[in-house]
Amino acid sequence: MGDSLLAALWIFGFVTQGTWSAEFSFIYEEVSGDLDVFLDGVQLLSHTVSSPAISLVDHAVSFEENIGNWLVSDEIRDRKPLLQWDIEENGGVTALNFFNVITTDTVRLLFASENSSLSVEVIVSEYNALTLHLFATAEEKVFGGGEQFSYLNLRGRAFPIWVREGGIGRGSSISSIVNETEAGAAGDYHTTYFPSAFYATTRGLTVRETTSDHDYLVLDFSDPTYHEIYVFREQNTSNVLSLSFTTSPEGSIKEALKGFWAESASQKWRQGIPEWVSDGLIISVQRGTEEMLRIANLCVDNGIPVAAMWIQDWSGRVVTSLGSRVFWNWRWNSTWYSELDTVIPQLQEELGIRVTAYINPYLNTLGDVYSEAESLEFLLKDSSGNPYLQDHGGFTAGTVDLLNPQAKEWYKDLIKVEMMELGLSGWMADFGEYTPIDASTAVAEGRRYHQLFPSLWAEANGEVLLETGTENDILIWMRSGLQAGGAALQPTLWTGDQNVDFTPEDGFPSAITGGNQPTANVQIYDDPELMSEVARLVNVFVLLKGYTRRLINEYLETGFPLLRPLLLEFPEWPTAWDVAHQYMYGESLLVTPITTRGVVSVELSLPPGNWEALWTGERFEGPIDSLVMYAPIGYLPVMILMDTVSPEDYDVFLNIRELYGYVV
Repeated sequence: MGDSLLAALWIFGFVTQGTWSAEFSFIYEEVSGDLDVFLDGVQLLSHTVSSPAISLVDHAVSFEENIGNWLVSDEIRDRKPLLQWDIEENGGVTALNFFNVITTDTVRLLFASENSSLSVEVIVSEYNALTLHLFATAEEKVFGGGEQFSYLNLRGRAFPIWVREGGIGRGSSISSIVNETEAGAAGDYHTTYFPSAFYATTRGLTVRETTSDHDYLVLDFSDPTYHEIYVFREQNTSNVLSLSFTTSPEGSIKEALKGFWAESASQKWRQGIPEWVSDGLIISVQRGTEEMLRIANLCVDNGIPVAAMWIQDWSGRVVTSLGSRVFWNWRWNSTWYSELDTVIPQLQEELGIRVTAYINPYLNTLGDVYSEAESLEFLLKDSSGNPYLQDHGGFTAGTVDLLNPQAKEWYKDLIKVEMMELGLSGWMADFGEYTPIDASTAVAEGRRYHQLFPSLWAEANGEVLLETGTENDILIWMRSGLQAGGAALQPTLWTGDQNVDFTPEDGFPSAITGGNQPTANVQIYDDPELMSEVARLVNVFVLLKGYTRRLINEYLETGFPLLRPLLLEFPEWPTAWDVAHQYMYGESLLVTPITTRGVVSVELSLPPGNWEALWTGERFEGPIDSLVMYAPIGYLPVMILMDTVSPEDYDVFLNIRELYGYVV
């Protein structure tokens, strides 16, 4: 992390009216009680009697789960602002004590100079929540909150940090119908598999929660003068919130991400993404060995490079009201997938195609794996001491208690024996959002265990790879998580389930900012013309392998994602902070997906720089806030940034144009 992102506290004196000059600066007026706190000149807090920075809250919160969809009801019964404060310094840590002189309620804010951090401690209070107000300006924009599907700029809304299903519809026209079928199943604008208490602002400030035990928390950006962090606390819990800050005068989030990555991403978790992933398409297919081989050969015969087949139903299937679903009994079902143990190596040897599968941390009660886990007492339990069973949409299942070391090792061994020894080259490690808050586990309180579970699930999968030396050979992809920096545990993510439509709330566009019955929808192998188009695009993907691998290596070093919002690369360009449906693929390619049905042209924003259209070679000089480009099917606008592209990459792009471009 660069020196500009570090904070040191130098005390020049304490007076009744004045300033504590430092990188953490405290400007106050003792008579009025006004207090402002700055980090490197960027304001963090503004406390006045009329707008206090800290309030204690008595609230009633309830959590109701239905098939992974959580209905959270939160009622504030009383709010007690802490108006008085005093300040003290001890060994590089500055303490602000906020208190109520009548009730003696006290909250202490500890500003540590060494790592630009803030810890919030409740010293005296019977209240079960608190709010912290961080300074904001009316024109400030805010980004982050984890994987948010609905909005790029979070300003004007509240975002609960609670791991859960994303929902079906998420506020679109079908939401009411979905909720009538299953309560809460439609979700809302803020529901997400991977929330994170991390945000960055256009004032050059980034804020990250670093609390070890994550409880229910809300980031509320509704007020024009402050950002509220609302956090629940257990009775007798003192340290309720820890935050880490960075500042950047240029408003760049990129350096902050790099610093957070260095702090949070343990080196052992930085497994790479296997090279074979860049060799072609990973095709999802179900319904047995014969069908898998038929589709694999059909795709190869039609010129589609295939890296792997993905068979979710390798362990069998169950038929429910939601359609055909996987039998959650994590052993190869040789009746459903005959001769799979010999077909897997044969497919790789003859066609270079690998096979991947599926697993999650839940066990169907009808399976023998569940029976084994139950006998070993490796499942979460209910208040009566029995396995905690949940409805998963047509069947019931128990959850492996991954905080139990013996249970975790048992499940890891199951993966090694049943999946790796079978020859699988990867798997979707699904779910993690369902963990009940009233389950009995030997270690953690229910809400914290719910929030922690996705990381435990990721950790178990990562340890399997590290212990077998396959971290650069096996692909694991997940969908749920929590902490900022969690990508160190989950290097490959998928964005969950979207509707097969163009609605911005939960359709195709939502997959850019952030279908369970394949037989009801078109598949890539259903039509020769479609396969021809897919073959062309996958061949482009394969030609980009060298460029992609360099981006992956950069990600491992810095934490920079391969797909980047424009604001990450062009923070000095105001328009970049408002562009939600374009992205940079690395530093040199600007991509504009088509998110409207039936169009043959698209309006895009072109950042500063010299640009060349990938498909045609047309040249443009940015910035251009609005540029309309021709975009027939299969030719979404892709622009090369000539100012950053290397000669080697440009040669690849020219080859793509020669083979797959078109003449204007």
